[in-house]
Amino acid sequence: MMFWKDIITRMKRRLSYEDLRRICIKFADPGREVEPLSSALSSLTKMDSSKDWFWQWQLEVSPSLRKIADAKSREAQALQCRVEIMENQQGIAINDFLITFKDSEVRDFLLSHYYSDVPRLTESERWGTLINHYVFSLLTGWGLTGLYWQQFEKYLPLDKFSDPYQAICRTYSKVLCYTGLFNELLVENENPDVKSIAAIYKDKISKKILNRLHEAKEDYEAWIQAGHVDGIDTFSTRLLSLTNEYSDSLESIQKAVDSLPDKLSEKRT
Repeated sequence: MMFWKDIITRMKRRLSYEDLRRICIKFADPGREVEPLSSALSSLTKMDSSKDWFWQWQLEVSPSLRKIADAKSREAQALQCRVEIMENQQGIAINDFLITFKDSEVRDFLLSHYYSDVPRLTESERWGTLINHYVFSLLTGWGLTGLYWQQFEKYLPLDKFSDPYQAICRTYSKVLCYTGLFNELLVENENPDVKSIAAIYKDKISKKILNRLHEAKEDYEAWIQAGHVDGIDTFSTRLLSLTNEYSDSLESIQKAVDSLPDKLSEKRT
């Protein structure tokens, strides 16, 4: 639903920071009652009830909104909003993969690898940091996509640039995390079955597709950042083709990958 302030804002040559902040918060607010954000936000509150996490998120998203506000025209603001949405989609993809990973022990291994630049974090602290990042990225997703849809949709439809990039980010995050995991297991784990699974994944997935995913993702980001609009279907086809290729390659080794938690448990027992 659009209110009179939103209608007036659509008539402006460019939006102010306050315009952007108001609209972003308006679209993010309902997300607090929707899964999976609702449960994640509840977990965050249980960990530290002294903080107003919705307010903390507003502080977190403020730099992105200021970048959009600083653009010199409405069209330039639309471009910067696309860039901010895509940067946030990268965070959503990696956070969602880690937080929804079914096996807790493998997930802890993945988290230790992901937060290896902060080695002093305990398992509990890593989990808390992940939930924080997850909540903020989801709120930002609700806020920025709503903002874009309401104010900038005419320049380039949201789903045209957002959906293919989201798909490539999810695929790239999975391959990157699994590759990091299996690289460590090849070095550190003595179980021959675990080493075999790691070697299969690296051969069938990592060596075959990781660099191509990275290149396609970077090419698309550079193309969007340059302000291009025409020809997006060609890029979208390339991204979706790679995600489909990944799915086909993974299918052939899925049973081996799914057996990893059991193989890791065998070593401990």
